[in-house]
Amino acid sequence: EMCIRDRRAYGAARYGGAVGDSVHYRGYFKYDNQASFDDPAPGAFAFDSTESFRGGFRLDVAVTDAGRLTLQGDGYGSTADTTVQSILRTIAPGQLRIPVSQELMGGNVLARYEHDFADYGDLMVRFYYDRSQREDRFDVLWGEVRDTWNLELQHAIALPASVQLTWGGQYWRTNEEITPGFETTYVPGVFAVSYTHLTLPTKRIV
Repeated sequence: EMCIRDRRAYGAARYGGAVGDSVHYRGYFKYDNQASFDDPAPGAFAFDSTESFRGGFRLDVAVTDAGRLTLQGDGYGSTADTTVQSILRTIAPGQLRIPVSQELMGGNVLARYEHDFADYGDLMVRFYYDRSQREDRFDVLWGEVRDTWNLELQHAIALPASVQLTWGGQYWRTNEEITPGFETTYVPGVFAVSYTHLTLPTKRIV
């Protein structure tokens, strides 16, 4: 027997343009809403509907003849319904299944500046931030929040004898926090992780 799923709503839009010769921009938005599949049981539903959206933008600006700035970002959110087999099935007759409705959301932003110093080489500075979050409406499984930062600098300069020297550094950090539901267990009750990384790469290209 074929299961049927209805798309209740869907839409997408994209737009871009320019302001003079120095500013260019574009953005987009998408939305999707799908109903649950029909369950083989008469009159029942599978409880697996989904709803999601995503949007973003990008802006490019020629700050000077030698300097370029880029700003861009994305954001998203979704709700996904499902059922999970409970650990309580070991003490309850039959197969006990619990409805779960999870919300996923997040976004990111990036800023990058590039400058051509002619005889003094090219400079690039970039900053990036990302956040993702998972929540369970019924507190069955787990919740999670993750934040990530990244800062990078890179400088390339031409040396005599067709040699190019590139040097720079990068700082990266992420924090994660996990909160359990009644079907999951963590010790301690809230599990948090923080990680930091610093690199200072240097390379020579002949």
